[in-house]
Amino acid sequence: MGKPISLTHETPFAVGDHKAVYIHPNDSSLLIKVVHEAGLEALKAKYPWSMRFRRLPNYWEFLHEMVEHLAVRELMSPAESYIENVIGLVDTDLGVGMIVEAIRSPTGEVAPTLRNLIQGNTFKQKHEDALNEILDWIVNTNVIIRELTTTNMVWNDTTQRFVIIDGIGSKPLLTLRSFSKRYNKRSNFKKSQKLKMWVQEGLSKHASQ
Repeated sequence: MGKPISLTHETPFAVGDHKAVYIHPNDSSLLIKVVHEAGLEALKAKYPWSMRFRRLPNYWEFLHEMVEHLAVRELMSPAESYIENVIGLVDTDLGVGMIVEAIRSPTGEVAPTLRNLIQGNTFKQKHEDALNEILDWIVNTNVIIRELTTTNMVWNDTTQRFVIIDGIGSKPLLTLRSFSKRYNKRSNFKKSQKLKMWVQEGLSKHASQ
């Protein structure tokens, strides 16, 4: 077993409610996601009973996300997927991390989020077409989409697709979405409609500025 990757003195590329994301110190084409302490404590406070009796409460998001990646790969290759490609797990000095493939622009920068495109007035017809494409996939997929926002969807210029980079998998509580495809489809549909509304509101707001 190799030495854990040191992230303690690295600056996170992004910090979410539960996870921090770092650029892999040895390979800039990869990102490492780790659960941060504040996020873990927030989850324990929000779901005290569920988190208390889970076997691996610190890594429930990784576990649920892995399940959804397997669900996608049962139907298509990673290259055809609309969610980020998971490479594997790695030991870090901040705990176990999940390695994912970084999505970058042709110039090498980290790919813009849907929100970036809207706020920068760079959302074009190709983006609208691609958004409709991924939302159609979301409604018809068997994948559980926990959160769908303008910040957890990024633009892959190489494939001309939007890719979901977070919010995959169910909540800590037991949910019918894991057992009923019909219920999950309805939940995904509601989230897709809400995202459409946010996008239209954002486009209208920034077009008038």
